[in-house]
Amino acid sequence: MVPKAGERIMLPLSFILPDAPREGIVVNLATMRLFQFKEASKSLVVSTYPVGVGTKERPTPTGQMYVERKATRPTWIVPASIADDHRKKGDPLPARFRRGRKIPWGVRALFK
Repeated sequence: MVPKAGERIMLPLSFILPDAPREGIVVNLATMRLFQFKEASKSLVVSTYPVGVGTKERPTPTGQMYVERKATRPTWIVPASIADDHRKKGDPLPARFRRGRKIPWGVRALFK
């Protein structure tokens, strides 16, 4: 939903940290946020970013995982199951979203 011109909005500037070990990357599915924990001298630095998560039909995998590959502005090849879902809703998708176009998952991707 896009706010109307002049409409007042509230931006959260604080986040409750997930109940998880304070190291590496933690994805909180409920809040759709990625938390990155870094040691900086004697303190812990936390960065947070919005993330896309799975759906009821295609849930996000859970558990401990490792990042095998990272990509900036990746090309997204639309999986057949997602293309079928969109086609049934009357919202056909292209076979792929190339770099530089509006990629549904954003401009960065982590792969397991």
